Order: sequence, then structure tokens, then C-alpha cells
Amino acid sequence: VMLPTSPLHWLLFNPMIEDAQPAFDLLVMTSGNKRSEPICLGNQEAFERLKGIADCFLCHDREINLRSDDSVCRSSKHQSIQVWRRARGYAPNQLPLKTPLKRRVLALGAELKNTIAIASNAAITLSPHVGDLETPQAQQGLEQLVESFPDFLNIDPEIVAIDLHPDMYSSKLGEKLATRLGLPIARVQHHHAHAASCMVENDISECLALVFDGTGLGSNGNIWGAELLHCS
Repeated sequence: VMLPTSPLHWLLFNPMIEDAQPAFDLLVMTSGNKRSEPICLGNQEAFERLKGIADCFLCHDREINLRSDDSVCRSSKHQSIQVWRRARGYAPNQLPLKTPLKRRVLALGAELKNTIAIASNAAITLSPHVGDLETPQAQQGLEQLVESFPDFLNIDPEIVAIDLHPDMYSSKLGEKLATRLGLPIARVQHHHAHAASCMVENDISECLALVFDGTGLGSNGNIWGAELLHCS
């Protein structure tokens, strides 16, 4: 079920009296993109990339400057809402940190389900979901976001955090950015990053973490997958 994210969507089902367009009973909608590609950024790009896929286009007279995909949430009777993909409606809201940071951090995420983040003082701001970095379009979208997101938040990073794996596109981009800006790099083991994010979310300073996340480059140079990590 998709909830309306703007008054325009609501008007599609509840048109004004003078509107010649009859109300829709239902709409089958999805993000404006092909598989493994980022969503289209503007009307003309949508017309070209989605030709033959979409039956009609809902356009606006305001240009889109930054992509923001659909958020994905899960809800049940016995649980509060779980945000599985933080984007429209949730990003770029700040998340509080109980322990203030010593430096301003720009984190570039991983190769799959990419999201970047900027942390400063006692707050972290996640970007909208970028997606898998398999295509030139997705890589270009990440580059644009990395250039614009710090300016949007008016935060100049002091350190760049990247995945330990050197061949990820986000890692390569982080190295180029750090070199250009003269910033140090923090290389983070992939599964430790998952554990650390859960620790921050639950305000835990030390733990034993079971991480089940497929494979990632381990700190000893081997391929890791499913670990029990002592984290602090």
C-alpha cells in the first residue's frame, strides 16, 4: 500500500469540482526507473528512459534537483513500524547520537543498497536511498549526491569513511574525494559496520554481535560471512 506523499496524489482520487478528469479508483504505481537504475530526475529524462514502460506520466512544473526514492516500511499488529528503506518522508531527517562525535564524518556506504550519511556533533543524517551501484546511471547518481549533500546540510566533512573493500565504487569514490579535499580516510569492515549501526541505534557501547550478511572482505584479507564479533 502506498500512502500519498503530496496533496497532488490525494487530488487524483478526490478531484475538485471543476476538474474535468474523473477520479481514479486505483493506480498501479512504482518508482520511475528500470531495474538496477536510479529513479529519473526530471520529466524529460523520464520520457526518454521509461518510454514504452509507463502508460502515462504525472508531471509537475517544478524541476527535481535531487532524487528521493520511495521509502519501504513493514508494520504488524505486535510491532512498531520498521523502516526497511529510508527515503521519501524519512530522509534527510536527523537521527540523534547519544555520544557526540569528535569529527564531522562523511560515510559513503557500500555497493548494494547504497545510502550515504553525514554525522556531526550529536546527530547523523542519512541520505535518501541510492540503490545498487551496478550501472553508470546509479554511479552518476551517487557522485551527484556526494557533491551536493554536504552543501545541502551546510556541513564540511573532516574525515571520509568507506568500506574496507577497495573495489567497491563507493570506496573508490571516497578515496578520490578524500585526496581532492585533503581529508583522512577511515576504512570500515563491512560486517562491523552493520553491528556498529545496531549498537548506535540501541545505545550499546559494547556487545557480542551476530552478523548474518552474506559475504564481505574481512580485516584479515579473507572473505567473511556470518560472524560473532566482539564490538566496542
